[in-house]
Amino acid sequence: MRKLGTTSQSRVMAWLAVFSVVLALLSFGLIWLSELSRYYVRNRTVEATVLEQGRQHPSDAVLEEICSDSLLPGKWQSADQIIATAEKLQQGRAEMPGYEAIEIHLPFDPSDLERGTSTWQLEFSGLVVPKTFMDAYQLTGREEFYASARDVLLAWANYDRESWLNHGFLWNDHAVAARVRTLADFWRIYRHRPDYKPDIARAIWEFAARTGELLAKPDQFTVATNHGIMQNLALWQLCLAFPSLPKIEEYKQLALRRLEAQMSFYIGPDGVVLEHSAGYHAFGLYLIEMTLRYAQHLNLNVPSDWNQKYEKAKDFYAEIRLPDGSLPMFGDTSHSETDAGTAVIPGDPSRRAGPFLTSQKWRPLRPVEFFPVAGYAIVWDGLENWPFPRELAQTVVTWSYYPGHGHKHADELSVLLWAANQVWWTNVGYWPYDDLKRELAECWAGSNAPHLLGETCGSSRSTSLVSYAHAGSLFSVEMERRGPKKFVSRRQVLHLTPALWILIDSAVGAPEKILQTIWTTLPNVNLVQGTSPGEFSLIAKGKQDYLKSFFLGPPRMKIRSLRGSTDPFAGWVTIDDRPQPAGAIMTEQPVDGSWAVTVWKMQREAENRGPIDLNPSVLQWTNEHDWDILIPLKPCGREVSRRGDLMAVRGVNCSGVPAVSAHLSSPPASAMREIGMLHAAYQVAAGQYPLFRNLAPSRQRISFKLLGLLIFQELFLLLVCQKWGRKYVLTLRSLSVFCWLAIAVWVQVFYLRVF
Repeated sequence: MRKLGTTSQSRVMAWLAVFSVVLALLSFGLIWLSELSRYYVRNRTVEATVLEQGRQHPSDAVLEEICSDSLLPGKWQSADQIIATAEKLQQGRAEMPGYEAIEIHLPFDPSDLERGTSTWQLEFSGLVVPKTFMDAYQLTGREEFYASARDVLLAWANYDRESWLNHGFLWNDHAVAARVRTLADFWRIYRHRPDYKPDIARAIWEFAARTGELLAKPDQFTVATNHGIMQNLALWQLCLAFPSLPKIEEYKQLALRRLEAQMSFYIGPDGVVLEHSAGYHAFGLYLIEMTLRYAQHLNLNVPSDWNQKYEKAKDFYAEIRLPDGSLPMFGDTSHSETDAGTAVIPGDPSRRAGPFLTSQKWRPLRPVEFFPVAGYAIVWDGLENWPFPRELAQTVVTWSYYPGHGHKHADELSVLLWAANQVWWTNVGYWPYDDLKRELAECWAGSNAPHLLGETCGSSRSTSLVSYAHAGSLFSVEMERRGPKKFVSRRQVLHLTPALWILIDSAVGAPEKILQTIWTTLPNVNLVQGTSPGEFSLIAKGKQDYLKSFFLGPPRMKIRSLRGSTDPFAGWVTIDDRPQPAGAIMTEQPVDGSWAVTVWKMQREAENRGPIDLNPSVLQWTNEHDWDILIPLKPCGREVSRRGDLMAVRGVNCSGVPAVSAHLSSPPASAMREIGMLHAAYQVAAGQYPLFRNLAPSRQRISFKLLGLLIFQELFLLLVCQKWGRKYVLTLRSLSVFCWLAIAVWVQVFYLRVF
């Protein structure tokens, strides 16, 4: 066999070298292709006729209405605060309420996209800076504010048009949806100005067109949460504010179809937004009101059950809302020491939203409400005294669990108590996303749900309502959690109006495991140890009333109090979005055969705060269906018992207390069917719009490694060629071609699917 000549060998080596490098570059391209395609939209030119039509339509009233519907938090307290903030922004200093001060560059610098907390980055990319300038301009008429808003928007439009890859929250779904409002508000002002210039108008409209393209992209759509609802609403805002843009009719129908898919699981038939959070139910109510209103403006027919769900959603909001407007802190729910009301606009969908309803009008409808599909029960005491908080009490019981839905904390079977104008027992609430302990706060230690010591937040499990009853002064709800594996935890909550609560916990199915429960209160509450290990008085600063609490169980149950502990994580809540240490009681015992009885009793100030002579006691415990508990109240004690499905309460040493009994009922079969339908609807929608995985960090890591590998390859082959000659280089070059082919396949098939 004839050997290759020197010239032919050089030519083959050159081709192999080129082919090897091309394959390496192809590997790089494949790594970033899906990332580029996810965010790529065409830059469309807006014709002059479109701009002229936009100067006439829609009316200013429509644009003003869009401007009133914010998709960003916003915490302005006064007009003076807006003006002062705008003045500081012009100096390059952002001092927005609720955020630490941060330096920014005007009109825009890409480095600002990834500075500050993630929440600030969201606001920044949602165009809060130009919106603040416009608000200040409308309050003062000062031209420098208008000029700043214009320059910032034009700089944003230029950067958005020229960018290829996402940075920070540049193309975040929530941020992109929030932009339409700001663009619409600027256009409302600019189209009437005497210094109107078509080039500026075109830049704004092309920015709006790109925003619409991003909102409409299937792989950008977040179907599972309120973010998807906001994306669809932003598309409708775009249709209303920029009606002469191309694709407007397509956007109308696209948003409607996507909303139909979302509304089949986003809100349940009992009117509860299924995002596992009181705060996000309130926000969801706001979004649904916008949905109905925009649909009418666009002459779109929505399914009739949307209005029914909206009305029921208002009822649920009325049930969970406290007189001061604050909400029970389950899931991602914010709490403020001076909460003046949750920003919900329950307006008439047939017109522009009216003013916020007052706390007087948000009065709960009924003292006891079950929401078996959503997974909540709410009990009110003293509604005849509404809205005087000292005479009221609210008990919230939650077993809600819809995997894949938003803002879920590991908190099933938890109980929250507010009474006499004080939160006594709570979950951790909305923990900042940038805080390293957020993962712990979202997990079991952030709630008072019974759980396995060391159990992961995402453990495989299911929950259900087992039974419930309401008869006279007796309320009862029984819940069960199954999983992980054979672990089964059950909690029964009894409430004897007006001031006594009894919780019965039991668990089985996890040999050699420890059952843990962490009861957390607010920072202003002191836990005062009583005479027995399980006796505590909860005394709140500045409050007249206090809460007696007793934690009973077998001798092997350990009880200890904690405050602001990091190991174990316990005794924390968030106030004004800041984590703060709070008192907590932790109980632990082996799982199998475990039981615990927790008793709470509200005490008036005039009653003795010292140790009582006789603590509650468990007279008999066979299992969760067969027990007797003695509560030594003054002047009449209570004996509470359960025999199968019969609950009974009778007075002890007192003839003035009538006996109360109730048979526990199973949840309606229709509830189970509806839960199954909600899960199925979610799975269908999630299959159509898969959840986006942010792989940019993984793509960067592998890109740097492959670049290093390519440089090493070329240097190594150069060294081999100089030392041993070309005959070895030819073989190594051939091998490198196959190696780069294998790398390209491995990256796509394995690396970007696993990491």
